[in-house]
Formats: sequence, structure tokens, C-alpha cells
Amino acid sequence: MIKKIESIINLGVFNNFIWDNEVKKDNGTVAEFKKINVLYGRNWSGKTSLSRIFKSLEDREISDKIKSAEFRIVLDDKQQITNNDVSQCPIEVRVFSSDFVGEYLQWLNDESSGEIQSFAIMGEKNIEIEKKIKELRDHLGNVEEKSGLEFERSIIIESSKNASEQKNAYAANLKTQLRNKAREIKENQIFKDVNYDITKITQDIESLEHSPKSPLSEQEVGALNIFLKDEVKPALKDFKIELQDIKELADSANVLLNKKVSPSRPIQQLISDALLQEWVRNGIDLHKSKLEKCAFCGGVINDELWRKLDAHFSQESELLRKELNQLLDEVKENIETCDFNIPVSITDFYALYSEKASQVINNLANSKTKHDRLLSIIKDILEVKLKNIFAPIDPIDTSELISSLNDSIKSLNKLLQKNNAEGLNLSSTQMEKRETLRLEVVRKFLDDTNYDQSINELNKLKDNDEEQLKRLASIDGKIEVILQEISQLTSELRDERKGADKVNEYLSSYFGHESLSLEAVKGVDSDDYKFIIKRGEKQAYNLSEGEKSLISFCYFMAKLEDLDTMGKEVVVWIDDPVSSLDNNHIYFVFSLIENLIVKQMKTDGSKFSQLFVSTHNLEFLRYLKTMALKKKHAHFIVKRTYARSSIKMMPRHLREYVTEFNYLFHQIYLCAYEEGSCDNPEKYYSFGNNLRKFLEAYLFFKYPCKNDNEFGLRERILKFFDDDLLSQIVIFRIGNELSHLEKDIERSMEPIDASEFQKAAYLVLKKIKEKDIDQYKALIRSINGQDIVTS
Repeated sequence: MIKKIESIINLGVFNNFIWDNEVKKDNGTVAEFKKINVLYGRNWSGKTSLSRIFKSLEDREISDKIKSAEFRIVLDDKQQITNNDVSQCPIEVRVFSSDFVGEYLQWLNDESSGEIQSFAIMGEKNIEIEKKIKELRDHLGNVEEKSGLEFERSIIIESSKNASEQKNAYAANLKTQLRNKAREIKENQIFKDVNYDITKITQDIESLEHSPKSPLSEQEVGALNIFLKDEVKPALKDFKIELQDIKELADSANVLLNKKVSPSRPIQQLISDALLQEWVRNGIDLHKSKLEKCAFCGGVINDELWRKLDAHFSQESELLRKELNQLLDEVKENIETCDFNIPVSITDFYALYSEKASQVINNLANSKTKHDRLLSIIKDILEVKLKNIFAPIDPIDTSELISSLNDSIKSLNKLLQKNNAEGLNLSSTQMEKRETLRLEVVRKFLDDTNYDQSINELNKLKDNDEEQLKRLASIDGKIEVILQEISQLTSELRDERKGADKVNEYLSSYFGHESLSLEAVKGVDSDDYKFIIKRGEKQAYNLSEGEKSLISFCYFMAKLEDLDTMGKEVVVWIDDPVSSLDNNHIYFVFSLIENLIVKQMKTDGSKFSQLFVSTHNLEFLRYLKTMALKKKHAHFIVKRTYARSSIKMMPRHLREYVTEFNYLFHQIYLCAYEEGSCDNPEKYYSFGNNLRKFLEAYLFFKYPCKNDNEFGLRERILKFFDDDLLSQIVIFRIGNELSHLEKDIERSMEPIDASEFQKAAYLVLKKIKEKDIDQYKALIRSINGQDIVTS
């Protein structure tokens, strides 16, 4: 059952309509549709627009006439239907409107080319076929009675729903984990991929599944992180050093060290004491050709001593000494000027080679230390040789140093070349390493979250979901087979002629139109039927608007029994069915609705679940308010203000009173009722007019006459109240003087005397009860009142 039209947007005069804001009861609570719903609205107020919403539910598609409309309908089971999913509408709806006439009864609007579509209802009874159909329907069963395939299907649907929800929830949780990890990778600047998302992490997972990777150590991960932070560095030049210099110095030293000289007549004491020999040699330089006596002891240095010394320190030894001094100076200069600085540091290398660079630089530093120490050794050995020029000294070995130094320089230059090449290919190398690190991050994520186990669990849930869908498809197939069999059997009972007969029955029984009838005739080129309208024995043309309305509505009422509707529970919407009808026919339309729909709704298992009737006709509205099931009625008004329409609760005076006469009686009753005398002062201000109008109507029917001059309101009041002069005076004063101001403007400045009104109202009720007790009781019942006249 439909609970409410929650919202309507861009539907003709309905725009931004929100039910909960506009459809409220007198106490302010939100109203809802009931089983029987009456909507009153003037022409062009929007009633037809509402019918088109319901027509879209019937057709399960949006009409071109309301393509741009948006609406939302709420059912009593909290299901919702919107303009986007009418194709899935879970309820059956049947709509009578001008669109219905245009769709099924085109001939009424276009006699030259239009047709009246036929419909079939159940034909003559065939016990065997009907028995078979009943057996099949029993096998189908229904959810309410918890029987048959339909109930079994409802259980499977619930199981399928649960399985689907479990699968979707598990998949959503897994997807959330993937999305969060993808976001973490995306936001990590190391990976430089602002477009990394769940699709890419899924691709990485598939890559790892296809080509598993061994876990990386923490050190490897750390090294990759450092390398990926590298930026392009300047190219490094090869390291060069003139190693030949030290080799030449060593070789020269070895030649001099290996050179043998000896004195012609050696002085044994000097040969035995190198320090003394050096002291004497230095003394010769200080004394020869300068002093005749020793500067140390004062003794005379004679020629013989000079000859002995010259024989010991020969010209050859002095030449060697000179060569040694020259080489020593050269070595010292080399020590002072040697430029053997390592031109690079570890920071000049990319992280990929930082460890190797540290090793190579350390080796080179060690070789430099050895180089410097060798120069010092050469210097020291030369100095030793000079002090004891006649003593032999072992040669200096430079091969190990030269080899070590060459190896270190080659290693460094090789590493420099690799480092420079790395700079040229840094971008592509980092891309590869970045992928390696990213895959390691994804691999670790899979291990930490037991991803494989989660996928296995998800696959189990998917299998269960698919199994439930297969069960549902299987039972749907069984139901479809049975429905097709029922359809086939039903078609054997269908009879379009019976459809025409049913229309004719309504035309005759309810409207007395025996001259107008429908007849089912076969097409010229097919076995399909169509309806034609006949007047007597001839096909009818030029129907009046009233006749068209009657035939259309009877056709609709008969079609509610066609094979497409048979066995279904339907919601019926009837839009303004009394257009162009006179009062007699208006009543007959009401009778058709009352007897064929409303009275059926009183019984259990009625095929009519809900009824909506809209009208602009007050006479028809008066009848509709008397329909059965009053406690299940809801009354609304479709109200248009300028270019916008809305649905409201029907005003009380339209909702509660069958006629204005009942309304006027109720107002007099309220004034006479003491307990309610102060609750609504407005009733006293309108009391004079209400009393006069009520007496005019009531006394006219009681004392009818040809004209007011012979027997006007004054004469009727005098007759009605007999000889009760006091009552006549009170009634005259209130009904005439107090219902006008133009001749007594000062009275508008005076307060109302409520007690006087209450007294007059009571006198009227009392007199009606005295004159006509039956009518008095009927009037009291019509307003749900109680007898308040006690004497």
C-alpha cells in the first residue's frame, strides 16, 4: 500500500513539493494515505499530473509527458519507488484518466482512424481447465500463507540477500584495506606516483602472484630508500698521479746505495767508527786551507796528517757523496711538493656505490700513506749512506707499493666511470628500483594482512552467493514454467466478447443506457478483436461528451476484471471520472465505484488494496464522503497557488459535512452547547449569518411556497415558533439585526453577548425537537453530537 508521495520535483505545477512539510493534520503531525483516499481540486490544479505519476507505476516506465519529473513514493513496508526505478515497481496499479482514454479508446477522440482496444475476461466455465489452473496456483502458493514455490522462493531470496550482503561486506572491507594501502603508497614521495590507486595495487598483487619475489632485508630496503632519494650529481674526472717519480727516485737511490767506493789508504779507526769518520770529514771542510791548528784540541795539523786524510777521503768517495746529497735534496723537494690528495669523497657517489666507494677510497688512502712513508725511507737511507759512505746498504723495494697504488687508482677510476654512467641512467635505474621497493611494500602488506587467506574466504562467500543465485534462478524457472502453463490455460478461457458484455452490463445496470453498447468484432486480416460502439443495431458516431465519459469509465471498470489483472492485488487511481456528466450520472459513477471496488475492499482477500479518487466536482465529492469504510478514509485537497501546486489535508468543512446544511446546523449546535461556550469565540461572530442561512433552508423545505412575498422568512419563523413571542424576538434580532452592520454601525464597537447567542441557538434546537423529533435526531447523528435539549 502507498504511504505517501514523499517528494515531487519539476512535474508541471508541482515543483519542490515535500510531503512532510505540507501534508499535516490539524495537530501538526504528518498525514499519510489510507485505504480509501479522496482528493479534491479545481480544474488545472494538478490532479492529472498526479495521475501520471501513478500511470508510470502501472506501465513501469516514465511517460514522455513527465520525462523531466523527479518523484519518490514511500510504501507502507518502507520500500521506495523513484522516477529512476519504476521498472522495478513492486505493486500493481491501474489508472483511469484522460491518458487512459487516449491509450485504449482512441476512437472516442478520432472516429476516422482510432480504435477501441479489446480486452478479454474469463469466458464460459470449463471445470477441468479451471481445476488445473487452481492446482497450478496452489503449487505456486504465496508468501502470506507460507506455502508453495512462492514461499520457498521468498526463503531463497532472503538467503541470497544474506549471502550477497556478507560477500559485499567482506569485499568492501578488503577493498578498503587495499585502498588505504594504495593511498599510503600514493602519498609516499619516494614512489612519485600521485595516480597510484586501488587498480594499480591490484595489478601489483597480480604481478607478485605471477612472479613471486623474495623478501628484502631491512638493510636492502634501507639502501633502496637512500638510493631513491639520490639526485643527479656532477660527473667525476679520472684520478691521475705520476707514479714514475717515486720509482725513479728509488731506482736512483739504489744505484748510489749499491755503488762501492773505498779509501786508497784507509784509516782503520775511522772505518770502524762511522760517527767519528763523519766528524773528521766535517772537520776537514772547516780546517783545510784555513787553520794550521785543530780548533778542538789546539794541536798542529802537519802535512803528513793531511796526506793521510786525503788518502782516506778519496776523490771517488767525495763524488759519490756529492751525488747522494743531490739526490737527497731531490727527495726532500719531492716530499715537500708531492700532490697526492684524494679528489673525491663518499658523498660524491650515488648511494648504489657508496659502500664500494668507501672501500676504494680507504685503500687509496692506505696506498698514499705507504707512498709518503717510502719517500721518508729513501730520505732516511740516503742520509745514513752519507754518514757512512763506505758501508754497504740493501736496495729499496718499491714493487709492492707501485702495484698497490696502481690497483687502488684503477679501482677508483673504474668506480668513477660507473658512477658517471649511473648519473646518465639514474632516472631509469631509480624507476626499476622504485618498482622493486614498491613491490616489496605490497608483498609485506599481503603477508601482514593474510591477504591470500582473505581472498580464499572471499571466494567461499562468492561461491555461496552464486549458489544462492543458482537456486533462485532454478526456482524462478520452475515458477516461470507454471506461469506460462497458467497463461496458456487461461488463454483457452479468454473471451473478448465477454469483455464487451461486461462494459454493456455496467452501462445498462448502472446508467440505463441500453441503446449504447460495445461489440467485439474480429479484424479483417487477423483473428484479433477490437471493440466498436453501437447505438441500437448500428455503429454509433458523434457521441456526446457525456456518452464518451460514461463509456470510458465503464470500459475501465470492466477492464479491472481482465486477464491481465485477474489474480493480482491492485491499487486503483481514478482521476475526475464525472467530467461532462449530469447529477444523475454522477451518482451512478459513484455507485459503480462504491459497489465494485469499495465494498469488495471490506472483505478479506480483496483484489483492491487501495483506492484513490480525485475530482473537481463538489456534488461527486459529497457522494464520495459517504463511501463505506469511513475509518479508512483520508481526504486531501490539491491546491494551486499561482504557478505552484501542493497537496494539503482537506479543510474540515469540506471533510466533515455532507452538505452546507449539516455544517450550519453544527455551528448552531456548538453555540448551544454550554461546555464548549468559550473555546472558540469566532463561532459567535458568524452566528448571526449561520442562523439566518440555516433557518432560510430549513423553513423553506418545511413551509414551501411560490414566492417570498406570500410567505417569507419572517412569516415562516412566526409559524415555526407558534405563539412563543420571546423566542420570536430573540431569533429575529440575532438573525437579522446582528447579521448586518450597514444600518447599525455603532454595534460594531460593542462586545458580543455570547449568552444571548447561546440562548437563541438552544431555542432553535428545542423547537426542531418539538416539531420533528426524527429530523432532530438525524441532524444530531450527522454531526456526531448528542442530545442537549433537556426540556
